Amino acid sequence: MLIWNARMTSIIFEIFAMQIPKGLFNIINSLIYVLIGLLINVLVSGKKAFLKPSHLSLTFLLMWFFLPGMGSTVLWVSGATNYLWPSLVIILFLLAFRFDIAARSNWISLGLFILGLLTGLTNEVGGATAFLLALLFTIFNYRRQPSERVLTQIFGVLGAGIGFFIQLLLSSGSSETQNYGKSAGFLQHLSDVFTGTMQYSGFLLLPIILLGGLLYLRRIQWTEKVKTLVITSLLFLGSALAGSIAILASPISPARLWFAPNILLIITLLLLIEAWQELRLQEIKTSLPVIISIIILAFVAIPSYAYNLKEIQASYQYFYTGQSMAQKAKKGKETTARVPGMPITTNPYNPYAGTPYIAASEHPEKEWVNTWFAKYYGLNKVYLDNTVPLQKVADKNFRLVTWTINNYDKYLGDFQKATLPIAPKIILKRESSSNLITSPSNLKPNNSNLPADKPWLRNALIRYVNVKNNQVVATEQITSPYNDAYDISHASTKGYQTLKNNPKSYIFNQSFEQTIDIKVSPEVHLITLFFNAKDGKNVSTTNTKGVTGEVLTIKLPAGYQINGSKTMTLSIDSEISWNKEIKMTKIPFWKDWGRFSNFYILMIGFLIFGLYDYWLNQKMKK
Repeated sequence: MLIWNARMTSIIFEIFAMQIPKGLFNIINSLIYVLIGLLINVLVSGKKAFLKPSHLSLTFLLMWFFLPGMGSTVLWVSGATNYLWPSLVIILFLLAFRFDIAARSNWISLGLFILGLLTGLTNEVGGATAFLLALLFTIFNYRRQPSERVLTQIFGVLGAGIGFFIQLLLSSGSSETQNYGKSAGFLQHLSDVFTGTMQYSGFLLLPIILLGGLLYLRRIQWTEKVKTLVITSLLFLGSALAGSIAILASPISPARLWFAPNILLIITLLLLIEAWQELRLQEIKTSLPVIISIIILAFVAIPSYAYNLKEIQASYQYFYTGQSMAQKAKKGKETTARVPGMPITTNPYNPYAGTPYIAASEHPEKEWVNTWFAKYYGLNKVYLDNTVPLQKVADKNFRLVTWTINNYDKYLGDFQKATLPIAPKIILKRESSSNLITSPSNLKPNNSNLPADKPWLRNALIRYVNVKNNQVVATEQITSPYNDAYDISHASTKGYQTLKNNPKSYIFNQSFEQTIDIKVSPEVHLITLFFNAKDGKNVSTTNTKGVTGEVLTIKLPAGYQINGSKTMTLSIDSEISWNKEIKMTKIPFWKDWGRFSNFYILMIGFLIFGLYDYWLNQKMKK
């Protein structure tokens, strides 16, 4: 186990989670999530944390928006035990340093050493940041108030250091590290880490810098408590940035690696808010900016939650159907099962994002995911079959969740969609292909094939008419002697479903302009669009539906273009593949200022906050 990746603490959590029922895991996982939010506030405000409901509300809203890759770090069992659960250990460890706790006995020092050891063995970034932060706090606490209590904290730092270096030693060159293959060049990797930090942490760093700058301008007014809070925030900020830099040591840079740094940045921001409120003597009026921030974030969070919940439930329905089909096959003593394939998702809130999928293969025993799935449910083979109907999931949302979403949609939904749409609008327009014939009455059979020596032969033109728009989508000519019955029960054209109420046979007459209209309905195609940059790196992936004969106008991801356009067209025909790669080029930021609208809103909000602080400052002087 240690040879694999040395995350001993996380592996212990993972083994435990795999042994308990999923329902029990969900309860424990939810409690840990809530406990982390509470302990973050304890780190900031101490015992007064529970008397500040506004800070608690703000914390959980920040966690919703800024815990990167929430699907893979909070909801996914393996991810939660590697990132969310270890964060609880790290925060508990840091409490002793934040509040300069002294040991009353050697047992407490030993306990802090063991807790530090477990902290160092959580994960690479979490262990590194916790070790650095504990060391900085020990130095800060000793310089502020030299005493023997520093020995207790040194034991904790020693434990965290030993744990982290054991992890570092065993992880380097391990089989897991080698699985990622050869990493990109240093400059490219540096660029990826910087971009990732801006993407996942940028909107935390910006208010931290602005609020920190404001407090610095007011430094002449600092009390000792304000000074301590500001310095403490700098320790958390420095450790968070160091954690981001430590990602350079990883051969890859997925969103989940910013989990620990963002936890520290959330704490940093809350500490600065606490420092500002303390600077203004904790007046009631200092709660107003916090409450306004909560209202704005909640206005966005509720539809965000509803949208992501809907997508997760859609993915789960595929998993639930596959699980049910496998269990049914096992119960019926069958050796194979056919299950639907789950559409690919890159939604960071979806726990199924990035996970392997059942593969389409005539030899599923050669596909490792199919083999694993089959073995887990006691079968020999599992085939992918997208014709399997999806089963209805019995689970329902909590009534409070449903009530909140419904009432929000009823009273604020239209305003929210008009001002700040959450669901990305990918398909801008749907229209029929211009290649299709719109006037079926003009289509007649071509009789040039009829031989003069066989005057009894006649042609009839089968016109396949789309019932959705009355367009002729295809034609087919048949020949037969007049007065004969011709079987047309199998008449069909690719990409369309022949309706059941069509005639099954046709009796030819003597006319040379015979036509037969067969009503058809276009088939629905589920297409996965891979939006890739010029270098092949995936920017986003989305699933879209279209029917045969449609032309879709598609909006490209923000900041990208194709031949100078931010949109593209996609024609849906019967031959279209289930996946399509779309190559794009990045738009220089100086040509696309509109994509920074969130930045402008934040800057305007902080400008208003600065004026409000100026008013409070003048009021205090009077």
